[in-house]
Amino acid sequence: MNKQLLIGIVVATAVATAISFGTTRWCCNRQAPAGIPDATSLRHTLRLSEMQATEIEKLDKSYRNQLAKYCVAHCAARADLATELCRPIPDSKQAAACCQRMCAVQTDSERFTLEHILQVRALLTPAQQKQYATLIQQQLTGSCTMQAQ
Repeated sequence: MNKQLLIGIVVATAVATAISFGTTRWCCNRQAPAGIPDATSLRHTLRLSEMQATEIEKLDKSYRNQLAKYCVAHCAARADLATELCRPIPDSKQAAACCQRMCAVQTDSERFTLEHILQVRALLTPAQQKQYATLIQQQLTGSCTMQAQ
């Protein structure tokens, strides 16, 4: 094997590894969506009763744990995509499969978030539900998460 080719492969592998590592760290260290209020903020904003606060804290803990799992899966797919794109000749089918995995995780995350919102809403009084709906509406219409960063 040619020495220059071997060096090129080693450099490409190192670059792909660094990109994958950086992408994964960046994805997994991001905060939960800013607009989805957590149990602590809801306690104050909606003036929750002790029983409501306890139940919402349980839901919130489960929600945040599952979001972290979705994040790991999404970041793994992104890292795999980065690795594939750094190959000398990327396989478009492999890259597309990585994108499909990313989309599937995003879809699962959105559906899970919807379920969480509805579960929290079910624990609220009608007046609190109106306030909560306003908070959620602000989150959904406040900024587009698809904008280039």
